[in-house]
Amino acid sequence: RRVFPRFHMDLPIVYSRETESPKSARLGNASQGGLLLCLDEQISPGDCIRIQMHLTDPKASRILEAVGRIVWVSPERKEDGSYHAGFAFEEITEGDLKTIRGFEALWLEQAG
Repeated sequence: RRVFPRFHMDLPIVYSRETESPKSARLGNASQGGLLLCLDEQISPGDCIRIQMHLTDPKASRILEAVGRIVWVSPERKEDGSYHAGFAFEEITEGDLKTIRGFEALWLEQAG
């Protein structure tokens, strides 16, 4: 499983559930299939959320927006007060998927 190098792990992320206002999250790591999110609240597996992630690179900047589901959540708070949650993409445009693949290839090249 591929993950993005650490120097890209502080990307601004906002997530929201259908009836709630947007909240901030932090990125643990990412791959084409989903994200590891660090949330300040406990969220339930199966919850549908919409995420916005600001991808940046010297040559480009793009807001990725996608809908998906939480697949698992850590049962206890981590030392920093956050919960870790696995997020799987369900609705993502082909353009956004190409963006993720492009950033992944660039970051793996830089990391390698």
